[in-house]
Amino acid sequence: MIMLKHYTITALFVWLAFQSIAQPGNCRTAADENQARYLEQTRQERQTYDALAAAARNGNNSITWVPIQIHDCVPSPGSLNGALDDYTLWQWLNDLNETFLPYNVQFYECGYIDRFANQALYAFDASEEPSLAAYDVPNVINIYYFNAVTDGSAVYCGYSYLPPSQDRIILSKSVSCSLDSDVLLHEMGHYLSLYHTHGKTGGQLTDELVDGSNCSTAGDDVCDTPADPNLYSVYNCTYSNTTLRDVNNQLYQPDPSNLMSYAPYNCRNRFTPGQMNRMVYSVHYDRNYLTGCAHPGGCETVIADFPYVEDFENGTGHWYPTESDLFELLPMQLNAGPTPTAGTGPAAAFSGSGYMYAESSNDLNAYDRYFVLNSPCFDLRRLNAPELRFALHAEGATPAYIFLQYSVDGGFTWKGDPTFLWVGQGNQGPAWQQTAVDLTDFSGAPYTQFRFVVNMAQGELADVALDSIAIADTQPDGCTLDLVSYVRDAVCYGDSSGQISVDLLGAFVPPVVFSWSNGATDPAVSGLAPGVYTLTVTDGNRCSVTGNFVISEPPVLQLSLSASDESGPGQSDGLVSATVSGGRPPYAFYWSNGATSAVLSSLNAGLYSVTVTDAGGCAKVASVLVSAQGVSCEGVYRNFPYAHGFESGLGWFEQETVFDNKNWTQRSGSTPTGNTGPSSAYEGARYRYLEASVSHNAPLPVAMLKIKKCLDFSRLTNPVFEFYYHMYGAQMGSLLVEISLDNENSWQTIWSRTGNQGNQWHKASIDLSAFKYAPFKIRVTGIGGPGGLSDIALDAYYFGESGGNSYRPASVGPVASTETAPELVLYPNPATEELNVGLPDGKAYRSLEIFDQNGRLHRTIDPQDMENRTLTIELNGLAPGTYFLRLISDGGAEVRRFVKMK
Repeated sequence: MIMLKHYTITALFVWLAFQSIAQPGNCRTAADENQARYLEQTRQERQTYDALAAAARNGNNSITWVPIQIHDCVPSPGSLNGALDDYTLWQWLNDLNETFLPYNVQFYECGYIDRFANQALYAFDASEEPSLAAYDVPNVINIYYFNAVTDGSAVYCGYSYLPPSQDRIILSKSVSCSLDSDVLLHEMGHYLSLYHTHGKTGGQLTDELVDGSNCSTAGDDVCDTPADPNLYSVYNCTYSNTTLRDVNNQLYQPDPSNLMSYAPYNCRNRFTPGQMNRMVYSVHYDRNYLTGCAHPGGCETVIADFPYVEDFENGTGHWYPTESDLFELLPMQLNAGPTPTAGTGPAAAFSGSGYMYAESSNDLNAYDRYFVLNSPCFDLRRLNAPELRFALHAEGATPAYIFLQYSVDGGFTWKGDPTFLWVGQGNQGPAWQQTAVDLTDFSGAPYTQFRFVVNMAQGELADVALDSIAIADTQPDGCTLDLVSYVRDAVCYGDSSGQISVDLLGAFVPPVVFSWSNGATDPAVSGLAPGVYTLTVTDGNRCSVTGNFVISEPPVLQLSLSASDESGPGQSDGLVSATVSGGRPPYAFYWSNGATSAVLSSLNAGLYSVTVTDAGGCAKVASVLVSAQGVSCEGVYRNFPYAHGFESGLGWFEQETVFDNKNWTQRSGSTPTGNTGPSSAYEGARYRYLEASVSHNAPLPVAMLKIKKCLDFSRLTNPVFEFYYHMYGAQMGSLLVEISLDNENSWQTIWSRTGNQGNQWHKASIDLSAFKYAPFKIRVTGIGGPGGLSDIALDAYYFGESGGNSYRPASVGPVASTETAPELVLYPNPATEELNVGLPDGKAYRSLEIFDQNGRLHRTIDPQDMENRTLTIELNGLAPGTYFLRLISDGGAEVRRFVKMK
């Protein structure tokens, strides 16, 4: 007897050769506008879909079968040159099904491989794709293999289409692409809605941040795949780029093992749980129309308990003869004792009394007679090294051939020549022969069937019998479950931003139950505080695996500020230093005056605030006061509270007489100009206002109220300055509140409003706690806009403890928050040779102009010079004095005052 067993050619030599071959252009798949819009519209549903939990609830009872048709292009009719062998394709399909089995999704072939001859398409170009319509099977996944895949001069391993789309996957048979199943799995991922891990666009750096804070809308829209800058810098399957960082200056740490990456093919071997959720969602909702061929049958009974033996003592058991489109069958029969024809067949069973046999005297006139015996389905995933054993009797002078075939799709497709698992032929003599077939290649397969096919020539001396068919594990051991995990630590000290996601490896049987120490039951958990988390995973076979995972946190971010006072008013020699520790270095500094260093020098007296952020985006904010030594006040206000409503005089304020060109005028009722100004006072009958109407070519109207004496808040806990303002008009200018810590030598803006605020009174509440230990002065500056529709009004101001303002109406309630400092900053101010301007983000700027206090224009800055949001203006040519900088954007105009010194 000749016994042949099919073996796959070892990939070792091919793998070694592959190491010296450049990997082609990976994948051509990209979302078009319609696909990108559809995937964005359904993004949240995909991200919240829990496929594994749904599959675990259903167990093995509800498999979703997905039909595929494989097309293999060969150069000429009948040629197998360049064709993929059935066994290799089955291995890849098995890898695909093993990946999806825990989610109760399986793929099956609509029929045998469609090997079509087309010399023109053999080296396939994407421009030729319309020709494939002639080969497509409707409403199934049509998987095409070509000798090469190109798009013009670009060479690819394959491509497919994201939903919604046609049902095609195009793959190359190039040795650089098709060594294993990862290319098929990669393109199936695209077909089932997965982007590349490096994002939605092919040539640009990913927009996903390393800390994962925007993972739900950036990159591949999957949060358990780390940010991928496009994985080309890989050595020995380890990412080796130590310089490429995201916009937060964090090093990328991508996953070279992810099947949707551009890592080398030999590195890619897994999808994450989040990617599996997205693909299974796509099976059920994007591709649920895939019903183009009959559903596979034959797996109503699945045997998963081993060792298994069928000796036909109680009938045929779960084995049965069956019809086939490929064979004209004759029935195999159950028998005991000898067969009817002398000179052939056994005299008795191999074991017990019963056996199955093919009677060679049936249909003697047929040249080729076939007998088929089918097995039930076997779930071999729990077996490390499964083996099929059977007893065969084949005695007689008439030639007979016996083949052992297999199916992995419920008996719908049987693998034939050249992928028989075993072949026997000829006269084996009068004794039973025992045979063993290695099934190790099927150890990961959930639905495997076998069938014996007996082929006889003419003649009646060829009875073939089978008995004692058994399947067992030749290397039995306990459960082989294992966990692979992705852990993201807490971003900042004390927060709950940690994440853990796991995937289950090994031979497991649904349903799968996840049990976390914090009570969670999903494979991915988020919102985790620092600590140790324990996970126990149990499958349907009661095998379990336990893992401990640690969520760490960075040290607490600490910030302290120190200051050296200005040696005297106007000396500009103050100093501020920030000391930072903890968090994740490096640190970034953002000061209120626009500076970005840890130490600031040449400072005027004032309040300086800094926001420090670390590499993880954690922030700390602090402020420090720089005073001026030698400041003497002619008088001090320290008796609070104090309130004034402009019914008579200005109270503690007085009109500025040097640096402005208008006064705050007392008024009752509405202002003279329509469509601007209030209709009445906020409190009482009178208020103060800046009349904006000026003659043609006159300078911008500027009016200032300054405090007569220094303010000393040292006796108060939470001092505030509050007032009501009205800024209504289409040409509205700006209102500023400034302080001086050096007896009016320099001023610092602490509050501002610009543009039309609507036709109503607003309350300003400014926290002055930072200044309560240093006597200072305060002034209010109104700057009219470029026309008469910019009247500004003030009323009812208050100095004192927060919450004690008698002008606060009962409906307003407590002050909720402190007004923030302006975004537009000038420094140093006063300035000598240069003035630095920090521009706020998020606005489109049209011009930047410098006027003197007489309204004469001195400088105009081109908008292109403002693209970096920070610019330095040379002050050469400007005489010492007071100037106004006006910034015009799409949002209106903002005005700031600065002083040019010698």
